[in-house]
Amino acid sequence: MTSVSIPNSVTSIENYAFKNCTELSYVGYLGTIDPGESSTGVFDDCYRLPYITVTGKYLNNSFCNKSISRRGVVVEIDLNSGLKPDEININELTQIIRQNETSTNDFIVEVVTDDSNNAVSILVYVDDKQTANTMKVQIEEKKEQCKDI
Repeated sequence: MTSVSIPNSVTSIENYAFKNCTELSYVGYLGTIDPGESSTGVFDDCYRLPYITVTGKYLNNSFCNKSISRRGVVVEIDLNSGLKPDEININELTQIIRQNETSTNDFIVEVVTDDSNNAVSILVYVDDKQTANTMKVQIEEKKEQCKDI
């Protein structure tokens, strides 16, 4: 496992949950509070993981005792596909976006649904508007690939 996106529905992270995941190089979290604040050793021996990427709405100064990097600019991509969030694999979607990203900046991916019209949007949190604009163009070009996940 090289990357993990943790949804805001996660309310706790157990001690040593990712210990010895030596290939783990990216963790993104969409929530506002640290679900592992009192946990021990969650990312012990994750040597390739420099920090946890969080949105600008995140309230804590660390995540499971690990440094954080905030991303505050949002890129919204409307799939207009009729898909439901549980039909989209966030980790695979993140990999597709990462493969097509030209910058070295980290980002967080969130899938949002509007049940009233069965629409699915993808929100990508990045750190600057130039990256956001570049990424939006790249993702728009890959929309069909995202729908096939």
